[in-house]
Amino acid sequence: MKCASYLIGLVLILFPAVALGRLGSLETGARPSGSHYDLFARDSFRIEAVVCPFKGKIGYEPGAIECGLLRVPENRERRDSRFIELHVVKLASTWEDEDAGRDSDLAPGQRDDPVIYLTGGPGAPVTGYVKRLKDHGIRKHRDLYILEQRGIGYSGDFCPFYGDRRPEVGNVPTFEEHLEAGLIAFADCAANAAAQGVDLTGYNIFESARDVKALRIALGFEQWNVWGISYGSILGQAYIKVDPAGIRALALDAIVPLDVRGNPWLRRTAQWYDRDLQKLDELCQAQPDCARHYPDLGKRIREAAQ
Repeated sequence: MKCASYLIGLVLILFPAVALGRLGSLETGARPSGSHYDLFARDSFRIEAVVCPFKGKIGYEPGAIECGLLRVPENRERRDSRFIELHVVKLASTWEDEDAGRDSDLAPGQRDDPVIYLTGGPGAPVTGYVKRLKDHGIRKHRDLYILEQRGIGYSGDFCPFYGDRRPEVGNVPTFEEHLEAGLIAFADCAANAAAQGVDLTGYNIFESARDVKALRIALGFEQWNVWGISYGSILGQAYIKVDPAGIRALALDAIVPLDVRGNPWLRRTAQWYDRDLQKLDELCQAQPDCARHYPDLGKRIREAAQ
């Protein structure tokens, strides 16, 4: 891992003219007063257009993909929290292209309700998703937005060499030692980030969900469609709680439970994989035709995986 994103994942698990359709200059919101604290009182709800950082690495026509920065408080539950900037990418609908909708079964025309894509990982940077989704069929009818989550990639990555520091620690032979090495790297990154003034308490799943709501408001949409995959499904579940009125439709793929904190789920994944291979091999050996064709099925699968 080369980004603070995986660190954030561990925190959560363990403890151009007009870009993006609606852009403007950034403003600092006034600090609220009184006993009832509005968590969004200091959000600017403004997006500043920027040249996409992956320009030249990904091929696309001008206007087809646009980027911007959304300025948000690092920790909305602290009135004196500093501000950070989140990287936002818009992949515009391709309906106006000559051949964009010819193979679609849907009625022609671009829809007014866009899609917000919640990335996985935890911590996968946005560039790979742009490459993957820029030719996706969903763009034939809708604009697609991708928010690079706080602490990831171009959204304030505060530990860019997370997995590359102290390689001697991570060069270990067993899975248990690999997990321990990850915790050491996690502690190093957290200590370095705190020394730089990063408020690690602001990097949690619900603060990220508030970022999604702030983006929706900044773009001026009453509602939009939410699409989350893998780790993005955790964020999607949190977003349901933060902004239910802003969701028109929700699709969660490869879902992970929101209450994964304190759950040994991640550590057990490798054990489940090995267990299922053993069951597969046992079932094969109990079936004559399978046993005859694959006398060493489990071994062959493990070798292929290796």
